[in-house]
Amino acid sequence: MWIAGNSKTTWSKEWLSQTLTVGTVSVTAFARSTKVEWNMGDGGKVTCDSPGRPYQPSDLNNMSECGYKYKNTSQGQPGDKFTVTATVFWETYYTDATGSHPLPGLTGTDTAEVRIGELQLIN
Repeated sequence: MWIAGNSKTTWSKEWLSQTLTVGTVSVTAFARSTKVEWNMGDGGKVTCDSPGRPYQPSDLNNMSECGYKYKNTSQGQPGDKFTVTATVFWETYYTDATGSHPLPGLTGTDTAEVRIGELQLIN
């Protein structure tokens, strides 16, 4: 699994910063991604420390860093699909003239529908 897109506002292990100045007062906010939690729609969950990467044919018998194998098809689910939810967690803080201050962690969430119609068993 992977987070599509190449935007630092979607995923960034590097600290991102933005400064706002009003008059003589300046505040700089900082944020970086810490993990992504995947809810696979069938009760399974996966936590990854990276945005993952697209599936490669060489992954067939080797799980990628951020992979998941379904044990059941999605037949019988609404629309015969699982709803997969990805939540990215961000570490955040800000600085001002008095020092550094933690902020509540931020999250960003998105969903996708996936149809699992065939499972292959190797014996």
